[in-house]
Amino acid sequence: MRKLPSAFKSCVESGVLDDMTEAFPFSTCGTKWVGKSDMASMSSGSVSREQSKGNNNNNMNVLRGFLQKGFLQMTTDLANTGQPVDATRFAGVELQVLTNGPEDACPFHVDLKTNNGPRPYRASFALQRGEWHTVRLPWSQFLATSSSGTTDNSLKDASQLQRIGIIATGNDRKVHLALSNLRFYK
Repeated sequence: MRKLPSAFKSCVESGVLDDMTEAFPFSTCGTKWVGKSDMASMSSGSVSREQSKGNNNNNMNVLRGFLQKGFLQMTTDLANTGQPVDATRFAGVELQVLTNGPEDACPFHVDLKTNNGPRPYRASFALQRGEWHTVRLPWSQFLATSSSGTTDNSLKDASQLQRIGIIATGNDRKVHLALSNLRFYK
């Protein structure tokens, strides 16, 4: 039996975007996770929900695939109403992540799409292979993106957040990224 949209708790009330307790592809706030790749490249991948053996046996979303000069991402809306969320009472985004990709230090990104323009704001982070990490990304670390990369303009208004994506970029490499918790932090 599927929950009604009104049965899910807003991520702004709880701060939790997804703790992986709902049946996949649903998030804790009732939105759906989807996998995406750069349509212009030959990158391919998928997102699935699996049980972690090393992180208190919690569930996790796993993004896996192969990058060829493009990107792979797992992404979800922040509200099941289609409306933006106001996260100004929070300081940023926190995620628990693990990579088992072939490289030692893999670059990853979190994109936040707002209602204030066509391009997302992006914050980047690197992970060491084989260990769970808690990554905190303050709003000021999210920079506006342009067709040529990121700009100096940081996210100044977290009141119109629409969508979040966890992204792997690069050339000719395998991707394995696990996400066990995603939340706003104060």
